[in-house]
Amino acid sequence: MKNKFVGALLGFVVGDVLGSPFEGIGAPDIKEQYGYIKGPVKANAYTDDTIMMKIVLDTILEEGKYNPQSVLKKYIENKDKMIGIGLTTYYALSHASLDDIYAGAKYASSMGYGFGNGPLMRISPITLYHFYSDDIEKFVNDIISETLLTHYTNKAVTSAVMFSKFLNSIGEGLSPEDSYLEALDLVHYIPSEFLDEKVVKIFEESLNMNIESLEPREFKGLITNTLRIAVISSFEEDFEETLLTIVNMGGDTDTNCAVSGAVLGIKLGYEAIPKEWLEYVSIKDEIIEKSEKLYDLAKSRSAQNS
Repeated sequence: MKNKFVGALLGFVVGDVLGSPFEGIGAPDIKEQYGYIKGPVKANAYTDDTIMMKIVLDTILEEGKYNPQSVLKKYIENKDKMIGIGLTTYYALSHASLDDIYAGAKYASSMGYGFGNGPLMRISPITLYHFYSDDIEKFVNDIISETLLTHYTNKAVTSAVMFSKFLNSIGEGLSPEDSYLEALDLVHYIPSEFLDEKVVKIFEESLNMNIESLEPREFKGLITNTLRIAVISSFEEDFEETLLTIVNMGGDTDTNCAVSGAVLGIKLGYEAIPKEWLEYVSIKDEIIEKSEKLYDLAKSRSAQNS
């Protein structure tokens, strides 16, 4: 199982590096300018996706638990280093307060923001931290807390909670359909004010779709779009070909590839990531080491509660 933890987080970073140079470019323009993208083209091209995911990961390893106040403090300190930061996250962190950790997200929501895919790119370490835990309420509360640091909307919360359980279930070896049912069970733990039934419907519909059937607008950086792409990807058995299909479709290529990379990484394991792609990631060894530490922490929590 340890190699699946590594696969999830390293697959995420590799996906970010693969997609970053093409973020915001439509499929026709990618084809015209680059032909068919066959792999990463720029070393260490990771973005805010990896930076924020690493902040969550580092905080969990440092404190032995998820602490939203500590995570928010680091987000604020590193805001100007976050390449490609979305408007929701930018407004939220620009108006954030450690005295009221959700104040910034509430401000962004009042401005009409909160529907981007930011939460999906940050929650994998929290998800893995709870992999062996039976405390569902704590699992859901941690995911909700992380989401509400920047995205104070029911769509973001429902998407993040369902995706988290889905990711772990895929890692356990369940089918996408059964993983969806596991994720559906967690809906009952979401406070009514943060529940979005439309997200549940989108999730279910995604089980019967494929990447090529999606419209160009469905690759833009909305949380439900990235959720749909990740669910579709969970049916695949080839890390490389699946991520290449996604990146060549354009849109929010870095996050779409990163989140799907996490899904395929936890499903197929670290060995499924093309070795030549890893040469573009200078923090490879760091991610491997910290992923293994996260696995040990998750297992130790399980042993303590048994």
